[in-house]
Amino acid sequence: MIIPLKGLDVIFPYETVYPEQVAFMSQVATMLKGGGHGLIEMPCGTGKTISILSILVSWKLQHKNDVGKIVYCTRTTHELDKVLEELEKLVKYIMQTTNLEECPLLGVGLAARKTLCINKEVVVKQTASEIDAECFKRTAVMEDLEGELPDIEDIKGPRCQYFDQATADAAASNPLPKGVYTLDNLTSHGSLKGHCPYWLARWALEYSDVVVMSYPYIIDAKVAEHITESFPASSVVMFDEAHNIDNICMESLSFTVTKGSVRRARDQIKNLQRVVKRARQRSTTLLDHEYSNLVKDNLNAGEGTNNSAALEPVPGNMRKAEHFVGMLKRLVEFFTERFNRKTTRIEVQTPKDSLRGIQDQVLITTKQLSFCQSRLQVLLRTLHEVPETFRDLQLISHLVTTMATYSEEGFSVVTEPEEATASNTHWDSAYSLVCCDASIAMRGVFAKYRNVILTSGTLSPLDMYSSMLGFTPVVSKSLNMTMVRQCAFPLIVTRGADQQSLDESTESVLSTSYKTRISNMNEAVVRNYGSFLLELCQTVPDGIVCFFTSYRYMEEVVSAWEGSGILSDLTNEKLVFVETKSISETEAALSNYRKACDVGRGGLFLSIARGKVAEGIDFDGHYGRAVVVFGVPYLPPDDQALQARLNWLEENKQIPAKKYRTFDAMRQTSQCMGRVLRNKKDYGLMILADRRFQAERGMLPSWIQEAGLDRPTHVNISADVAVNMAGQWLTNMAQPANLDEEMGRSLLSATDVLSYLDPSEAERPKKKKRVG
Repeated sequence: MIIPLKGLDVIFPYETVYPEQVAFMSQVATMLKGGGHGLIEMPCGTGKTISILSILVSWKLQHKNDVGKIVYCTRTTHELDKVLEELEKLVKYIMQTTNLEECPLLGVGLAARKTLCINKEVVVKQTASEIDAECFKRTAVMEDLEGELPDIEDIKGPRCQYFDQATADAAASNPLPKGVYTLDNLTSHGSLKGHCPYWLARWALEYSDVVVMSYPYIIDAKVAEHITESFPASSVVMFDEAHNIDNICMESLSFTVTKGSVRRARDQIKNLQRVVKRARQRSTTLLDHEYSNLVKDNLNAGEGTNNSAALEPVPGNMRKAEHFVGMLKRLVEFFTERFNRKTTRIEVQTPKDSLRGIQDQVLITTKQLSFCQSRLQVLLRTLHEVPETFRDLQLISHLVTTMATYSEEGFSVVTEPEEATASNTHWDSAYSLVCCDASIAMRGVFAKYRNVILTSGTLSPLDMYSSMLGFTPVVSKSLNMTMVRQCAFPLIVTRGADQQSLDESTESVLSTSYKTRISNMNEAVVRNYGSFLLELCQTVPDGIVCFFTSYRYMEEVVSAWEGSGILSDLTNEKLVFVETKSISETEAALSNYRKACDVGRGGLFLSIARGKVAEGIDFDGHYGRAVVVFGVPYLPPDDQALQARLNWLEENKQIPAKKYRTFDAMRQTSQCMGRVLRNKKDYGLMILADRRFQAERGMLPSWIQEAGLDRPTHVNISADVAVNMAGQWLTNMAQPANLDEEMGRSLLSATDVLSYLDPSEAERPKKKKRVG
């Protein structure tokens, strides 16, 4: 199908298209034509990925001289490969419809060594970090004194034959011919040619047309400086599933050093001193040559490249290797002293105060700290040492370099003694540099690229994102869902079957609030949750997915259900599976859950909001006929990093703490709800089981609200009413869909598209350009 859209022929690889897809592509076309950045919320299950690719690839092929790269950012490797598969289908369709014999573009994905490595001697390692370290040993090349690369035979130690062969062949020609390389395609190509797939993808960046990669490759300055250097300013950057992008931005610039990591850093300093001493004894020329280079060359003064820091001369007292290692030793001593203090008080400082403390105590200036990470990287390269060996030392260097770089803006330093962190996540004394301003990480991205587009099924309210990320969108749009059949059926359940009053002081309220959990009401709430879920299992066929607010709360509830016999009753209705903190255990549980649904036994999957299942797993079709959210997934109130961010947002962005906490809880809830709706032929119940959802539902995406939450009959209902409504709705949805009713309304043909579009939108190109 060819869709004429604002002077562009959009090539869409299907005979029909959703109205939401046309509206989405129209909004993107507006940004592509005029430049600028935007936010678009598109309902779950309406074909967002192929819409993105169709409009961007069509624009790229028809404006070759004006468009740089298409940079498609995803969150997970699984999503990355799905995007490449969709791109492969689209390009095949383009070649068929335009009679092209050769692929018109090169599309690659960037993934970790663990995913792409084909060297059997390396992939046997247990962890990703071990694989990275072994790869470095086998592929790193140390320059000789004239800055030239020595012959491969001159480098001692085992080599990777795939890397060396790819290096030799890449010098003669482009290592990857045009085409779309899914991760499987890339590893197959590497195995066939004897080339390393990991390095092939990175070498192909310079001349690729479409790059699919995870967020850190462009947001995290530590990584981006090595990846995006060849990306032209005319590139279009698309952040898909961007509902958590502010958290990713802040986490990329936040670091936590624990008492244990400082203890390990002390050992690493001793090791580094031995390595430097041995290098000096063997040959003075190696370290002298490094010193000479540092005298004439400059280094990055700051963390990564997304800040505006220019290359600057390295301070004289950091150029000699022994002097720099001595400075690192004093820095580690500073942290050792901090953790040895006898205190139970949590301390929050500004970066300036912390930097002043470092200078007063160990005589290291802010200027020196700003070079700490880049100088350490140079030294490790000179010594040909595996960076993984000095992980904790690098962590400390990243922390102090970032603190020195951004000493004036958007950061807090939080020191927590062991007693304070035991109830949190560190289980050790912790010194944390907390980024409070998400816009810092995005600043360079918005400044460099012509178009940056953020999209997700859950971006409400849109103005929160533009405020937190510090940009003014040229397009800010939340799209609604057109439905002939009501494929989404949201309900807010506030009372158990035996409850009447809404007064929180009685047992009648369904809520997981802290006040409820610490009172005698919790037992009644847990009992009513169990009874409600049991009735749902007796009513809803196939699969049901439940989300709890935390692992701890889920464990408490499941334990109570086991004691009361409810868990046994649930198992009689459906097989019960549970998400754990172990990725492998969760993947096994998901696999068995799907098998239970496939054979007709039915499955009940208990999981966590904010967990792996809530963010990256789809329960399409019979795998998810209902999703139940038990409680509002607020962030923990005693998290000190969160408290620092809330204070900063209130002071600098005028976003009250309560508003942000509610916003964050509702976007996590929306993600949970969207797991069961993956296309318009799909259908699923969306049940919110907590009284507080009634007041906060206005922060849910408009397409969820309009599916039922804007009607009194869907909110503030009891469990028995919800079960009856669910049964009636599922009976209706089980009937075959009438395609004729959908055509022209929720499903458009090529002719329907022309009628759907405004005449100003349905504009053909003034001069048709040959694709390819």
